[in-house]
Amino acid sequence: MIDAAMEASEPSYVKIFDNDLGNCKRVYDVSITSSGEVFFTDVDRRQIGEVIEGREVKYVVGSGRDEPRDGCQESASFVQPTGLCSEGDSLYVTDTGAGALKLITPTKPIAKFLENIRALYFSHGIHSPTSLIESCISSLEEATGYFEKAVEDSKSNSGGRRTVEGPHGVPSSKTVGSVQMTLEA
Repeated sequence: MIDAAMEASEPSYVKIFDNDLGNCKRVYDVSITSSGEVFFTDVDRRQIGEVIEGREVKYVVGSGRDEPRDGCQESASFVQPTGLCSEGDSLYVTDTGAGALKLITPTKPIAKFLENIRALYFSHGIHSPTSLIESCISSLEEATGYFEKAVEDSKSNSGGRRTVEGPHGVPSSKTVGSVQMTLEA
């Protein structure tokens, strides 16, 4: 059950799924990402599921095979996925049967981060052909804008914590400061 609201100092709850209902076998742990997605571990199916629109269950990670294997959504497998927590849009899964802690993280933010690192390299002529200064400045401005926005978005999503860099494509504050100084020079 998930606490849905507080009214008159009394919590109200909304049941989102039951064990042994439909294709959901035995839910062990539940976690909600920063974007509001609800994920759970299903020990009997050896998979990670997601609750869609409050009632529908969709299994999103794990093959269901009884073996500890790293991989992508469908090729990864767990022995006994029990604990689950989230930071940002990444999930940490405790695979008790394998004695492992596994990280499940989206790759789109990392790809966007790497695109902007490439733009930064291009602006300095690293691993790229010689270019006009205007093109280099434009690439530097693009990368700087991305980095500044990534840091601001991450701070707002994390409640204003000072340190926000991590696996979600967020550069360190020193990197952002260095890029800004280069652009101003």
